[in-house]
Amino acid sequence: MPIYLTLASLIIDKDAIEKKYKGGIKQFRDDYFKKQGDASQEDDEVFLIARMNYDEFDLDELVSMGFEYDKIRKFSNDFVIYQRYQGYLWQVDWIEDNSVFGWHSKTNAQLSNKAKMFGEITMNDIDKVFESGQDPFIPLTIENVNTHPLSRLLEMTNK
Repeated sequence: MPIYLTLASLIIDKDAIEKKYKGGIKQFRDDYFKKQGDASQEDDEVFLIARMNYDEFDLDELVSMGFEYDKIRKFSNDFVIYQRYQGYLWQVDWIEDNSVFGWHSKTNAQLSNKAKMFGEITMNDIDKVFESGQDPFIPLTIENVNTHPLSRLLEMTNK
């Protein structure tokens, strides 16, 4: 499911969590993710930890949890950091984005195609969604693919 990319997004692959974190995804959610604040998100394939700046992420903590990070090459295939105005700090082959939403390469094609369309919506139109009392940046799911606030906006503007 596509997730909204924040100013600084630490995106962790759930496959890595399942393989490397003692207790797997459920335990990771309880031990770490639930403490990360309301702007952080989870979908079927990734966790996204939201911050204002990329240097606020404690990569040593992730390493202590069993995730790999090469400090010299500044690279991990277990997680990646995305910055809104600079892009990724390093590239991984499992994440795709349109600068607004990001999604795992295993994401359902209907969802990733819709997220790509969301990237064409102007901020003026997104502001209108906010003004109507809806959150345009909730994760896109199979359950809300047709009712997501941005899907409805696309329908109204015939995109």
